[in-house]
Amino acid sequence: MITQESIENLKNQLDIVEVISHYIEVKKVGATYKACCPFHQEKTPSFVINANKGYYHCFGCGVGGDSIQFVMEYEKISYKESLEKLAQIYNISLTYAQTYQPKEDNKILDFMNEYYQLQLNAEAKSYIQKRGITESIRNLFEIGYAPNNYEIMGYLQKHSISLPEALNLGILGVDDENGVKHYYARLAQRIIFPIRSPQNKIVGFGGRTLGNHQAKYINSPKPNFLINHNFSMVIPKLKKIFIKKGRLSLQRDI
Repeated sequence: MITQESIENLKNQLDIVEVISHYIEVKKVGATYKACCPFHQEKTPSFVINANKGYYHCFGCGVGGDSIQFVMEYEKISYKESLEKLAQIYNISLTYAQTYQPKEDNKILDFMNEYYQLQLNAEAKSYIQKRGITESIRNLFEIGYAPNNYEIMGYLQKHSISLPEALNLGILGVDDENGVKHYYARLAQRIIFPIRSPQNKIVGFGGRTLGNHQAKYINSPKPNFLINHNFSMVIPKLKKIFIKKGRLSLQRDI
């Protein structure tokens, strides 16, 4: 869970007018700001924002709250997801209780690793075979396939995976269109390789395109593990697989 100190730090840096303006048009009227309420139909603005006190209230339907509540209601997401979304908008780091974050990271990454392996289709298997990778090697290195963006996003939502958490782990990317965040799968239509730490924990994924993507190889954005688009996967039995400049090779440690 997110620590209370981290939550208070985020709250202290939020500008409620700026937050709400990411989603709807807001106009300054005297000492307050007004807008047509996004939670019910109206022609005359009754949605009032008090910038000094940091809350909003609609005199038409009665809704009200702070920046966090607004994002929760507008995006229909949980309190935790709202905190994470606002933290991303303001580029603020959240602190998680040590008993929670690593466990959740590993759970989601392991979950996606299993999903990618189940998505291997005929085209992906054909490419792998042409590169001289046998089925036993494929299974050993847990090579999988990421389908199209629509399928991946649907799978995440079906299994209630937090999109902000998936973004933090590099599974998703996000575009900002007119102040509205749109999530998308960073790795789509690609052969997938799980990237592991020396402790054999999955820390991200690398992908080789099978489509028309401009970037042939891309990796999860984990700068502590990945440098210059070259990466290795540490796996049991002291073996490594390397992908470098489009070439795939195996190495056994002695």
